Amino acid sequence: MQKQETSSDLRTALEAQLARTELEMQEHYRQFGREMLELADREQRSIDRLLEQMARLRARLTQENRQISCPYCGCCGDADSIYCKRCGHKMKGENA
Repeated sequence: MQKQETSSDLRTALEAQLARTELEMQEHYRQFGREMLELADREQRSIDRLLEQMARLRARLTQENRQISCPYCGCCGDADSIYCKRCGHKMKGENA
């Protein structure tokens, strides 16, 4: 009977240790997930700022080159272009 109690006690201890280890693993996954979401959010803000800066620079370059940009795809064309050379949509300009 003593051996059976010892074996049962050992199983109970192992199950408890396993449960604690599983909880610890879950907490690591939760923390990792939070950190990844925070990183993704920071990176997305940086990317958005860069995209906005690129759009402003393209607009200035288009203006300097006396071109117009397609309202649909953003491709630049000559100021007298009626249709976009990339996507074929109508350009917005004085002659379009």
